[in-house]
Formats: sequence, C-alpha cells, structure tokens
Amino acid sequence: MIDSTLKSILDKDPKASIATRGYYTNYPMKAYAVKNDCALVVGFTDQVWLHCIGRNEKDMRALIKEYEGLSKYYYSVEEWIIPLIHEIGEEEWRMETVRYMLDDAAGMPKPTNPIVPLSPDDTDYIFEHSDYRDYTDTGYIRDRLERDISAAIAVDGKPVAWGLTHDDGAMGFLHVLPEHRGKGYGRDVVLALIDMISKEGKPVYCNIVPGNTPAIKLVESLGFKPDRKIFWIKLK
Repeated sequence: MIDSTLKSILDKDPKASIATRGYYTNYPMKAYAVKNDCALVVGFTDQVWLHCIGRNEKDMRALIKEYEGLSKYYYSVEEWIIPLIHEIGEEEWRMETVRYMLDDAAGMPKPTNPIVPLSPDDTDYIFEHSDYRDYTDTGYIRDRLERDISAAIAVDGKPVAWGLTHDDGAMGFLHVLPEHRGKGYGRDVVLALIDMISKEGKPVYCNIVPGNTPAIKLVESLGFKPDRKIFWIKLK
C-alpha cells in the first residue's frame, strides 16, 4: 500500500511515474525514501530494483548516493538520471528503450485471428525465443504468466505469436516466429492485449528498443505516440 506522501510524489507527473505506479499495482512495495519532491522506491521481482521518481537533480543525487548499497539495478530510468547513477558506479549493462503510449483505446479493431492465453507451462518456450535473454530469466516470465494477462495465436496447438505484460503493466515480449511473419499475427496479439488492458482500466503502453522498426511501425499504426527514452541499468 502506497501512503499519501509517496502517492503525492507519484501523482505530480503521472506519465513520468507510470511504470512505478504500475509496478506497485502488481507487487508490494518493499521500502522507499523521500527527499522533498523526489523518491527512491525499492521493489523486488526478478531483482531488487530501485525506482527513481522526481525532477530535482540535487535531491535525486542525494537519494542515489545515500542508498547506493541497496541494489545495483535501476528501474525505468529517465535519461537525465543516468549521470547521477554513474557517480556511484560503472555500468555492467544498459537496456535503452522508447516508451510508446496509447492515450485512447476506443474504437480499436478486434483481432481477426483466434486469440488464446499463454500458460506458465510455456515459460521455457517463451524464454527460448526471447530477444532479451540477457535482461530477463525464466522465473520472471513464469511469474508474469501466472499473475497477469497474455495473448497468443496458436497453430497446431503451439504458440507462433504472443505477447504478455511486464511487471509494470507495460505490453512486452511481443514475438512472432519467423516463418509466421507477414500474416498480421503480431498486430492481432497487440490488439488483444490493448483490449484486455483497457478493460481493466489500466494505461496502455509499451517500451521498444530503438531500431526495432517492425514493432515501432506496428504500434504507431495503432495510434501509439513516443513519450520518452527509458533505461534499465545494472551497475558492476
């Protein structure tokens, strides 16, 4: 449960804090620290993640330095915060994405292909075909399949296209097997996820790695707009 102090900070810029607010809809908050209008929030899914919320550079720097021993993993970081993180350590890896948001899901077409949910039994299969194996693991994927929505198109009983949600509620893990691309399967999976997320009254958004042109073209064709660069960082 988020108390009024933290809620007021998260609510100052709803788009900037969308990932953290989504995260704590799905997972309990472990701890947080506040300095004026900035907050450092601690959560755990696949790792202990540090969420940096706020706009004041001085206060954010102070929080990051004071609590640098809590974890080496930083969650959904805006670009201006990266130099502050670098002051306490060197990166081991960084995943850069662009957040795309859909402000209005009304009037969205329905999928033309039958949609089925994924099962936790599909965990290893999803991981095997993921392009992000360096940044995730099977435990995380299984947890997401057990907790939240997913959408897939199956051929002969086997998923050939799929998507699910991340721990912050963002759409993710969209994948179509190479031999089944060009058939509109990816579009139908995204449409199914949009429908399910919007019916739950949650914001519809995703994070796409720059250079993933097919995914960018797909979401932009459905009305998603780029919002900002977002990074996940691990320090050495």
